Amino acid sequence: MALFEKALDKRVEPIEKLLQIDVRAQSDNEVSVEDHMTAVESKRQSAVRYHALAACFLEHAKSPYFRLKKGNGVSEDDRRSKEKMLVAPFEGLSVRTEGLIKSIDSRTNLCKVLLRLVDERVNGQR
Repeated sequence: MALFEKALDKRVEPIEKLLQIDVRAQSDNEVSVEDHMTAVESKRQSAVRYHALAACFLEHAKSPYFRLKKGNGVSEDDRRSKEKMLVAPFEGLSVRTEGLIKSIDSRTNLCKVLLRLVDERVNGQR
């Protein structure tokens, strides 16, 4: 799990840096906004893939394969505790990657709004 999370951090770092840029400061430069939007949007597929992996790991961790067998000394609480222990890290990754996808979509929408405003300003001046 830790190796997967470190690998994910390394892969996600470039998109997180892009999302930290205040694109509104570049809003007068149409090409710059378009380039930024393209760069952010190009990372979406990777984020979706990471989210799918996290979701698959999450579902697999819930599978009967990992459940403690009923028997002497194994209570229902023990079974639920083990499942939570296995599921929690993948749930966290799933939430993180879902948030990343939402951030990418939000930034793309912001860029589209900024481009529309620039276009209106340019066309309104003609």
